[in-house]
Amino acid sequence: MGSAGAVRYIIARKEVEKESRNRSGQTPLSWAAYKGHLEIAKMLAESPGVNMDSKDDFSQTPLSWAAHSGHIGVVSYLLSTSHDDPDSQDEDDRTPLSWATHNGHAAIVTLLASQADVNADTRDKNGQSLLSWAAREGHLDVVKYLMARQDVQVHAADRRGLTALRWAAWNGYADVVLVLEAKSVEMRRDGSHC
Repeated sequence: MGSAGAVRYIIARKEVEKESRNRSGQTPLSWAAYKGHLEIAKMLAESPGVNMDSKDDFSQTPLSWAAHSGHIGVVSYLLSTSHDDPDSQDEDDRTPLSWATHNGHAAIVTLLASQADVNADTRDKNGQSLLSWAAREGHLDVVKYLMARQDVQVHAADRRGLTALRWAAWNGYADVVLVLEAKSVEMRRDGSHC
């Protein structure tokens, strides 16, 4: 029968609670999104009584988990349903875009940042921007994408006073440092402000 067939059989049973939660408060839909099981996520999402915006104990939604884990098919599907808030914040004020940025999932970053109601310059509870997360983790392609956007402040500092450039330097990502320094020179030359 296979995993999808087994899930189809289980959710068809009336006595099964489709919104049951594990110890972390994740629903079956959140777990399917986290693991990248697109077919199962679709079955669950299309089942009556399933809350697409359900938040777990960390206030993360199925979309957050799919973005965190790099499952673009699940992210695309959840966005297409218009039920999951693409800019939903968890308990640390992290969004699905923040998690995709942190983990270097460039295609998901581009997809989420293209949504009209998503803030590409959001900050977490420590004041760290998406650009800082990308620089801190050495995700050069994500850094370049975010720097090219008009709505991202390149020199924004977090609560500790650290900028994207300082995070990249601190963690030894020379390629990211060079790109950020080049952008700083360009902005000074053009008279732009952060």
